[in-house]
Amino acid sequence: MPYDPRIKTREHYSYVTIGVNRLKQIEPGSLPNNSKTSERYSRRPRVLSVSALRRQQLLDFYFDCLLKYRRASCEYRAGNLNVVFPPGMYRPYLDPPRV
Repeated sequence: MPYDPRIKTREHYSYVTIGVNRLKQIEPGSLPNNSKTSERYSRRPRVLSVSALRRQQLLDFYFDCLLKYRRASCEYRAGNLNVVFPPGMYRPYLDPPRV
């Protein structure tokens, strides 16, 4: 196998793949050796990534967006109808005022 200088960089950042030959040896539909499972009704997102760095980046992004949404939602329900929500997220339902 010829030397590839990019491999050290990928390994350094945990961007390691199993390779084409090893991938072809896996039977389609076979179960993983180490499946990461969570509680059945857990709302925590499942992140499938070989790279621990990528997994952490996605979880940080997810929880950052969730926190921004919760703050904006509380402000919106408190009466500030001009609050800006994170991109791709919708305003929550507001009960009509009671008469």
